[in-house]
Amino acid sequence: HFYTKKEHRHSLRTRYYRAKNLNNTNQESLSDVYFGEYQYQHRAKKELTITSGLTGNYGEVHSDSLYGNHYSTNLAAFAQADKKYRRWNFSLGLRGEFFKVDTAETEYTPGGSLRLPFRPVLRSGLNYRAGKHTYLRSSFGQAYRFPSVAEKFISTSSGDLNIYPNPDLKPETGWSAEAGLRQPFRTGRWQGFADLAGFWQEYQNMMEFTFGYW
Repeated sequence: HFYTKKEHRHSLRTRYYRAKNLNNTNQESLSDVYFGEYQYQHRAKKELTITSGLTGNYGEVHSDSLYGNHYSTNLAAFAQADKKYRRWNFSLGLRGEFFKVDTAETEYTPGGSLRLPFRPVLRSGLNYRAGKHTYLRSSFGQAYRFPSVAEKFISTSSGDLNIYPNPDLKPETGWSAEAGLRQPFRTGRWQGFADLAGFWQEYQNMMEFTFGYW
């Protein structure tokens, strides 16, 4: 972390991770993951905080029995603004995601002939202090997940259970929204709070392991 004058903060995180799985069941694998993220944050005047940055992730998996040899890349740029104004708290963020596993990669078509090599992901939040201890809140967020190497390519068995690859698996997208009310209370020696919330979530092409007969 590096701090400069006037509330500027720079941070850099890096990581290298190796996992080597050795066994006598013909399910060995070796993976290497490289990760790096740069983040910049500035607390401006009038209670405004701006956060932005870049992140990158590269991985290799080598396994003659489980996956074969595969390579994955994830790159993203993000920015978020948080603002406090009187009784209000606002938050708005945007992230652009790019994934690539072997030759399959992110491709987003918002409409017409326009094609983007990344997927935009939006998030927003709102909080309002309606009373001395009464808070109203709402939020909305989008989700985007690219299939992992295991979900696309794993091929193995355990007893009578066989796991099959799915190389044509599509990315998963979704969104969620919430509205809620939080009210603390006190009665004699007892104190607590009540929280009422409504939540809605939708997914398209949701990925999960399923069982079937073959």
